[in-house]
Amino acid sequence: MGWGIRIVQVIARTVAAFPLAHKPVPHMPEWALLIVLLGLCLLCLWKGRARLAGLMPIMVGLFSIWLVPRPDILVSPDGGLIAVRAEGILQVGPHSSLERLTLQDWQQALALPTGILPSGCLNGLCRLTVKGQTVLLRAKDTSDGAIPPSAQDCQGVILFISASPARNACPGIPFIDRFSVWRNGAYAVSLRHGAPVLISDRGWRGSRPWVPAIGSHGMPNLPLAQAE
Repeated sequence: MGWGIRIVQVIARTVAAFPLAHKPVPHMPEWALLIVLLGLCLLCLWKGRARLAGLMPIMVGLFSIWLVPRPDILVSPDGGLIAVRAEGILQVGPHSSLERLTLQDWQQALALPTGILPSGCLNGLCRLTVKGQTVLLRAKDTSDGAIPPSAQDCQGVILFISASPARNACPGIPFIDRFSVWRNGAYAVSLRHGAPVLISDRGWRGSRPWVPAIGSHGMPNLPLAQAE
C-alpha cells in the first residue's frame, strides 16, 4: 500500500508541474459531465475500434465549458456582495471578509480575475452599462439613510439591484434587493435583449422538503419594517 501511495504522489506532483496545470477554466455544466462519464465508460469498457466512439462525447463535454452562457451579474445570499462580469473581469463591490469564500467560488466557477466596481458604485447609486443595457446599482448597504433613486436615475434602466431594501423605488422595473435575497437566496442575472433573466437559488431548486426555509439559507432573518 505504501508503494502505491508513493506512486500516486509522484504522478500528482508531476501533473501539477505541467505548464497548464493551474490554468483556470469555467465550470463544466451537469449535462456535460454526464456525457463525459458516458464517453469514458464506452472508451474503457467496450472492445475493438468501436470504443473510440467514446472520444466524441468526451470532446463535446470538454468544449462545453466555453459554449455555455455565463451570468452577467451575481448577488450573494445575504446581498452583501454584488459582482458584475464585464470586459473579462469580475467587478465586485464593497464586501466584508465573510464574503471571501463566496467570491472565491464565483472566481472558480467563471475563471475570471477580480476587479473593483466604478467608484460611483462604491458609495451610492450608479448606472452601469453591461452588454449595451443600463443597470442601476447600489452595491453598498445604506439602510440607515439611503437616498431613493429619482425618476431620472430610473430612466432607461432595465434592472435595479440594491444591497439595501429597494421598496419598489423604480416602478415597473425588475429589482433585486435585501428582501429578495432574504426570500429567495442568491441570484444570477443574464442580460439579454428585451428583459433580464433572473434566476434565484430558491427558484432553481424549487420548494422541496430539503430546501431550507426562508431566512435560514445563509441569510439573516431580517426584521420587517412596519411598511412591510
